[in-house]
Amino acid sequence: MTGFFARMPVGRFLIKGVLAWALLASVGTVSAQAEDIAFRVEIFRVDLVRGDDGEVTERLTEVDEAVAGEVIEYQVTAVNEGDIIYRPGTVVVTLPLGEGVAYLEDTATQEEDRVLVEFSGDGGETFSEPPLLIEEDGERSTVPPEAYDVIRWTFTVPFEPEQEETLVYRVEVQ
Repeated sequence: MTGFFARMPVGRFLIKGVLAWALLASVGTVSAQAEDIAFRVEIFRVDLVRGDDGEVTERLTEVDEAVAGEVIEYQVTAVNEGDIIYRPGTVVVTLPLGEGVAYLEDTATQEEDRVLVEFSGDGGETFSEPPLLIEEDGERSTVPPEAYDVIRWTFTVPFEPEQEETLVYRVEVQ
């Protein structure tokens, strides 16, 4: 491995580095269409906690690093800071998942009445809703969710001034 990930301590995963890379890509994608859209990012580790009543619930804890096996939830809020009402289908947010993580199936924001979520397993060359199919040597096969490498959300409703939409997804650190 080269670059940023080669310098990381063994067994630790600096998630803000991956997120920074993902946001650079998303901001580039969105700003080409909508300069007034800003992003707010929160990163959480998902812990299971047993309450006094014995019931197990999830607790989200803000983190900068994670270790193999931990589940991380990204919450990326897009905010229209301008005065333009963007038409449905014109605001698209694309986030690479990054190396060292596996997407957890059915964890991406999927509000069919507000946003269309699609995935890529080929670095963003093609997108579709699951299941993702690839064709190699004339044979079709399904890409498993843990091999997805890019998520793309397309807003299917007008994106109005001061409107905020939070996009959520989870990965497991490998």
